Amino acid sequence: MVYGINIKIPHERTFLFGSLTVGLTNKYSRFSKGKLIIFQDGQVKFRLKESNRLNWALNSVLPICVLLLCFTLFIFFPQYEALWVSLFLVFIILVLGSINRQYSIFEGEEEIGFSQERWIKPISSFSIRNNNYRIYSHSHERYSLFKDGIQIALYNRKLEKSKNRYLIYYSADEPLEVIELFCLWIDMFHYDDNRGRTILKTFNLHPDKHTEYTFWRPKDVE
Repeated sequence: MVYGINIKIPHERTFLFGSLTVGLTNKYSRFSKGKLIIFQDGQVKFRLKESNRLNWALNSVLPICVLLLCFTLFIFFPQYEALWVSLFLVFIILVLGSINRQYSIFEGEEEIGFSQERWIKPISSFSIRNNNYRIYSHSHERYSLFKDGIQIALYNRKLEKSKNRYLIYYSADEPLEVIELFCLWIDMFHYDDNRGRTILKTFNLHPDKHTEYTFWRPKDVE
């Protein structure tokens, strides 16, 4: 079992295992590029960052530009209000509905992995060194991690004094830094800071189809 705590400091979060710093993330939002760092023995082991600037711009900047354009047209041509609103909605559906933000994973200067989703939906699948990793969200703020179709970890998030604490069960065969990498991704992608409180910012609207994953334990603790 591993305990990870996130401590909020300006523009980033620090993750500790006991008193040892194991990772950093920035404050992820629509207008900031998500990135995180995993440490091993005090040295940077993995880096994850947003890799496609065009997709980031299309998702973050272009909608604002189009909104301003439609608003300007509405000011000068108010008789076509329905047309400008329709154009903006069509743009949102066509562009934001077909382009997702993309992420790459680095070990040193070598790119070893990337996010697999290309359409607009929660990013939950990654390819790392020809292995496929997938995160499943469950009720009660639990998350399971699979590698090539086999479960290798279970994360259970608890809020303690405005900090996120993670209880993690994981397979001893998997490098601890990989387990930490996905723990930080879960925290960065699913949680946000609001006036000193850590809140859930993404909601799973579909029923949990795999509650059995939350009962998983590694073989050495079964």
